Amino acid sequence: MATLTDIKSKTELASLASLLETIKSDLKSDGENIKSKLTSLQNYDGIDVVGPGGMLASNLDNALSDLEAVSSNIKNYSLSVIDFDVDDFNNVETYLDSVSGTAVDLPGGLGSVHSYMGWQCITATSSNQYKLREAAGMNFDSEGFGRIGDRYVVATTLTFGNVGDYIDVVQADGSVIKCIIGDIKNQNDAGCNKWGHDNGQCVVEFVVDRSSWYDTNKTVNGYHPEWNQNISRIINKGNYFDLSGKYNTSSTGTKSSSSKQNVYSWSTPSTGVATATSLVHYSSGHSGNNGGYTYTYTVGNSSSSSDGYSTGPVGTTPVTITSGDPNIDVSKYHNNLEKGFEVTVGNLAYEVSDADYELLCAIVAAESDKSYDDALAVITTILNRCEAPNWIRSHGTNPVAQATAPNQFVVYQHGSYKAYMGGRAPETVQTAVKDALAGVRNHHYLSFRSNGSTGYSDNRITSTGNRYK
Repeated sequence: MATLTDIKSKTELASLASLLETIKSDLKSDGENIKSKLTSLQNYDGIDVVGPGGMLASNLDNALSDLEAVSSNIKNYSLSVIDFDVDDFNNVETYLDSVSGTAVDLPGGLGSVHSYMGWQCITATSSNQYKLREAAGMNFDSEGFGRIGDRYVVATTLTFGNVGDYIDVVQADGSVIKCIIGDIKNQNDAGCNKWGHDNGQCVVEFVVDRSSWYDTNKTVNGYHPEWNQNISRIINKGNYFDLSGKYNTSSTGTKSSSSKQNVYSWSTPSTGVATATSLVHYSSGHSGNNGGYTYTYTVGNSSSSSDGYSTGPVGTTPVTITSGDPNIDVSKYHNNLEKGFEVTVGNLAYEVSDADYELLCAIVAAESDKSYDDALAVITTILNRCEAPNWIRSHGTNPVAQATAPNQFVVYQHGSYKAYMGGRAPETVQTAVKDALAGVRNHHYLSFRSNGSTGYSDNRITSTGNRYK
């Protein structure tokens, strides 16, 4: 029997769950046959099997009932384990291989034509196209194709996703081109429809090195004749910006003793001090020696909590108010008045069952960066909705009802919160949720998006946390 550490993907786990179902069905069928034969033997003249046969039949009934329950529990557990979050994998490609994604099937006869564009042609600094290139780096392979990690950078229409989306392009022969959307085709162009240019013949446009491709006779299919076939479907598997806080495909500088991958950069003079331009989450010291010079990480007004988390971006200040409740120490939290974060106490308190508290902790753990401040910000959002008229009309005043409402908190809809059930939410999160339910809040926002959603807002209480609005 495979152990959890042996299982590498959702496919294998699904296969295991299916195998358990088959074993259960076979054993149940065998048990029913034995029971049926025993029942017929009880009516056989001249043989005293009524007592023993009846007892064995009863035991079989109990065994079958137990088997049904055990099998159901195993199946449910297997299915819950299938809902992995990206944190459970060694790299983003391993995670993406496990994601079924959202598939768009194409009409027949489309996709065999491949155009190209220069990556250097993207110049609008406010665009997501530019931000993606800056975050991941403008990297080309030996043939001049733009790459982010192991994926080709491409342009598609919005039919298949948006900038930063990881897509698997499935060709007619079943082969897959692993890509990431770096630009969006303009459907207002002449001859462009929802599938692509040339009336849909050109579905995927490859992003290349302008300096080595333009004014040459290079073609995409010249380098890759195996792509000279139609495309049958495109599968969208998630967005770079949502996952880059967990796994980066590239970054500048070198981190030491880091337990979490974050996009960051620092200046590196040949001598003197190198200063980090953004906070990172370190499991150990914030200073050291690298290549003959000393580097330190400047964190403005923020400080480090005892567990090594960076507690907030520049602009945060310690909380000095008292809660009035000796069981609540609010000094662990931070304010950032410029961004709309101010810790308050004495707000509406909520009493929830132990099971609901565990569920809220799991959801907050999956949605937050797991620091005190961002965990409090997530649960504050949920509780703010319990007191906002529009949200009350939609989902009521129960925190769990708000947290589990359809199409709201994605970690609940996708099941990734399950990794934190059973008391597995970090102590920072459990404390923040408990404090919030007792009346502590740190903002008035009603919504948030992940850290990678840079166009949503810049209202963050931690550098690795969500963006609130």
